[in-house]
Amino acid sequence: MDRRRVLVFLTLLLVPLGGLEARLAWVQVLNRDEYAGAPRRRWLEIAPAPRGRIVDRHGCVLARDALSFDLWVVLEEFEKRPETRAALGLTGLDERIERIYERINKLMEARPERERWRIYARERRTPYLLAQGLSFDLARTVETNLDRFPGCIVRETLRREYPARSVGALVVGHLSWPAGDEPKRLLEESGFEDVVDDDTLQLLARRGVFDQEMLGRKGVERACQEHLRGRPGLLQQERDPQTGEKSWLEIISPRPGRDIELTLDLELQQEVEALLAEVQKRVTAVVLDPSNGEVLVLATNAPFDPNDFIPPKNGDALRAYFDPEGARPLLSHATQEQFALGSIFKIVTSIAGLEEGKTTPDRLIECRGAFIPGVQHTRCWTVNHDPPLPPHGPLTVADALERSCNCYFYELGQELGLEPISRWAERLGLGVHSGIELGDIIGELPRPEKVSRWTASQSHALAIGQGALAVTPIQVARLIAAVGNGGVLVRPHVVRGGALNVPLPIRKETLETVKRGLRNVVHGDHGTARESGLAAFDVAGKTSSAQAPKEAHAWFGGYTSKVAIVVLVEHGGSGGGAAAPVTAKILEKLK
Repeated sequence: MDRRRVLVFLTLLLVPLGGLEARLAWVQVLNRDEYAGAPRRRWLEIAPAPRGRIVDRHGCVLARDALSFDLWVVLEEFEKRPETRAALGLTGLDERIERIYERINKLMEARPERERWRIYARERRTPYLLAQGLSFDLARTVETNLDRFPGCIVRETLRREYPARSVGALVVGHLSWPAGDEPKRLLEESGFEDVVDDDTLQLLARRGVFDQEMLGRKGVERACQEHLRGRPGLLQQERDPQTGEKSWLEIISPRPGRDIELTLDLELQQEVEALLAEVQKRVTAVVLDPSNGEVLVLATNAPFDPNDFIPPKNGDALRAYFDPEGARPLLSHATQEQFALGSIFKIVTSIAGLEEGKTTPDRLIECRGAFIPGVQHTRCWTVNHDPPLPPHGPLTVADALERSCNCYFYELGQELGLEPISRWAERLGLGVHSGIELGDIIGELPRPEKVSRWTASQSHALAIGQGALAVTPIQVARLIAAVGNGGVLVRPHVVRGGALNVPLPIRKETLETVKRGLRNVVHGDHGTARESGLAAFDVAGKTSSAQAPKEAHAWFGGYTSKVAIVVLVEHGGSGGGAAAPVTAKILEKLK
């Protein structure tokens, strides 16, 4: 057979085969959708990292992650069946769909006009979060009836829960959505740029992949955010739009957060909160271990439930929490609000006077009812009593603490002046941050370098805890603990392992004198807390009735061999009549 015949034969043989290959390529590649159904849809999404648990000192769980269900929707499929909306039974569904379209519009606006239709089509084929915290029944219904719910994707996820609800919530804190540039920062810290290109990274950002991750806003949830949060992973999800079949590929594995162990005693915290709930006025209580600063209880009678912040949120409760005219339960009055202190400050003045050599344990100063005759603001509290009481007469510093005599401390404050009082107040933890992980304010403490002119009248007021002085309950607990533990300033802390003790330069004789006076406040014949019920306990302490608008704030700060305790009843009047009895009830629970 000659060469020409061979070429003709091969041509006749290969042309049909070439046509067959072209047909196969057209069927399998170029026109796959028509012959093999719609292609499988692929997209990237975040794999949430389990957030660390928060537990009390005995291992009781205060915060944990639990299995939950979210509903995602592919708009292109979902909107083909209008009846699906009613079948889902979700409130505000139209508004949720509208928010998805708003996000898609933003994606389109960021690109040239010639690309916008392509982006619109692509995003309508991409799953978007529609609802969080689905009930198990609804999640099961959707998953088992995909033909009734086209475009609906149920995804298992993690949802924060607080089993103790409001108990210890001021310490535990709560979560909320990212705000401002936080989603951008979270994406930048994710490490995703190591595995995806910049365009994909920017698309993830515009889609808001980190908009659904809740962050710590208060308490330990915020203070320990970096330890609790862990690091999220990255998944490539794949789904068949006809069958709903799903598969996934893990690109970056999530890294779980760490558990945090608190110093709180959950059972004691719950009992104290129940006691405070019976008080008609706002009351705050702090109980800590004076040897190391561990906070055992930090409570108020205006609680909030951190579960209300977790989707689906409790809108009514949240509006009440943020009502400026309401009880402001999200504000920790123990650490974030300052109050006039009153007579508990006489502990500071006593220590300053003894350490600076302005008085001795045996020196007598006479109370005549008024330090300066005819000057109202130098009167002792006995004059204002109803009915008026006789002057205290000659007193030692311990006697003056027992009776809370103003005149004794007017004299001592005048002799000391501002600098020594201010210096010792700061040494004892007032006017400075306490160091507690929850964060606190420093209050107000007059200091020589910040006062242009200081008068004897101002020294009188400061010596008894009035005037330009404001403190937080946690600062007062620190002061009380330093006296009770023998002169060591502790750092209050709510996370185990955070102890920091600073020995103070206070002579043993000074502390013994002050402690004798504080014990007599409760157990002495003239003590201002002798009728409060505290005498049944081995406790020493000091009452305060601090001047405030409307009615004085009532304080009691005291210590036993095991705890330091501070109770503040806002606008409660008498420290001995309002705060000390509450303290007695708390100590009963500690027995």
